[in-house]
Amino acid sequence: MFGGNSPIEQSEALWHPDKEAVALSVGISRRATTVWIWEHKHGVEKLNRSELIELLQPKGKTDEPNPLTTEIKEWKGDDLFVSVDWGFEPVIGKAVVAWNQSQHKWRAISKEYQRKFDE
Repeated sequence: MFGGNSPIEQSEALWHPDKEAVALSVGISRRATTVWIWEHKHGVEKLNRSELIELLQPKGKTDEPNPLTTEIKEWKGDDLFVSVDWGFEPVIGKAVVAWNQSQHKWRAISKEYQRKFDE
């Protein structure tokens, strides 16, 4: 009934392929989502809103109804890649952040703004 990219079919958990760690997609409000990472012997690391704002310093509105939303992308080695979206038309922000398992910290990978114009 739903297409291959339906949000209903998206994974809400992604296990690390070689380590005892899992990334979890967590809803924190009606529209906002974040990522929590559980790692054996280290507990839970939560990517919270204030940390995202510090990492990305987004322009534009980041509260409801256009909050920061996250989506788990993939594990590559010790890094978990997560995409982040915010804002509303005509300017929408997009970024990629990564959690490094060995350093136990988040870092910004990329950030861009897309401007859409009505024709």
